[in-house]
Amino acid sequence: MPDTQPPAFPGSPDEPKTPTGPDAPETPDAPSAPRSPNTPQFPTVPQFPAAPPAPPAPPAQGAPPVSDYGTPPPQPPQAYPSSAQYASTQYPAAPYAPGTIRPKTGPGGLALSSLIIGSLALLGSFIPFLNYITGFFAFIALVLGVIAIFLKGRKKTLAIVASSVSLLALVLSIVLSIVYTNLFFTSVSDSLETNYPSVTSEPVVPGDDTSTGEQGAPAAGDVGSKENPAPLGSSVELSQLGEPTWKVTVNAPTLNADAAVAAENSFNAAAPAGTSYALLPITVTYVGTDTGYPVLVLVGFEAADGTTYSPYDTVAIPPGAIDSGAELTPGDSASGNIALAIPTSGVEQGRWVVSSLDGTKFYFAAK
Repeated sequence: MPDTQPPAFPGSPDEPKTPTGPDAPETPDAPSAPRSPNTPQFPTVPQFPAAPPAPPAPPAQGAPPVSDYGTPPPQPPQAYPSSAQYASTQYPAAPYAPGTIRPKTGPGGLALSSLIIGSLALLGSFIPFLNYITGFFAFIALVLGVIAIFLKGRKKTLAIVASSVSLLALVLSIVLSIVYTNLFFTSVSDSLETNYPSVTSEPVVPGDDTSTGEQGAPAAGDVGSKENPAPLGSSVELSQLGEPTWKVTVNAPTLNADAAVAAENSFNAAAPAGTSYALLPITVTYVGTDTGYPVLVLVGFEAADGTTYSPYDTVAIPPGAIDSGAELTPGDSASGNIALAIPTSGVEQGRWVVSSLDGTKFYFAAK
């Protein structure tokens, strides 16, 4: 059996060393093995350009911050119950979590505002003249109370009480304001009648400048009364606040003066149907101690049926009108026409009326 030696491994002491370096002998190239005639010849594979280098990978994101307690260990996946198990499971009602909006059940601001405003209005309704204002606030409080009653999710007790108080305040404000107003005007009227009685003198014949007769309105049947009107052209003396103030003379009127009134001013109103304008000339003399204005002497016409016609019923500037706004000193006079729309027929059954602010009337014949 031949003696077989194991191959020598590189670096083993038995391996022959090949000299290296510049002094090493050149090793001839080993001859290439001849090609077998049966070996197929393949075409040379074309060389493709190398692929472009891959883009640099994005920098790795840092790991999420770890809390002081460390990263929790991964949890194994849990199996979820089926829909049948969900349907059969009974869960207790969860209590309100912190921050959950609870339904409002308190009385609310509207009811409280209505109660406060209504209470103040109720107190003010007993104060004279202040109840004109408190009635308005009571109405506002009533509206707020009614709105509070119909709010959902709110207690109704306070809203009902507030509405009741506001309604009572509104009713009392209206009733007491009427009562206080009537008492005020009644007291003022009584005071005027007590301290400042209406006083006039009886009419005098033309040319007689003296005041005759007792103070006061003419008695029935006396000259100047409704039953015995004074003749046109005569004078009467009127008093105000108990002092002689005016001497008034009424002269014969001009009847059916529509054309004259229309020609005086194009803006004059036409006489109403069934009436026509009459121009009544008067003279007023101030006999007081201060100053007076003719506008304070009231003139009108009273028809047979008792209807009174005034110069202020229509807007008309008559020709030769009296200056009603003239300021008269003692002894001064003013004369002129006054236009009145009076019934066209039956004038002779009527009478002219002259009075002062005190209300006492003197009557003159119509024609």
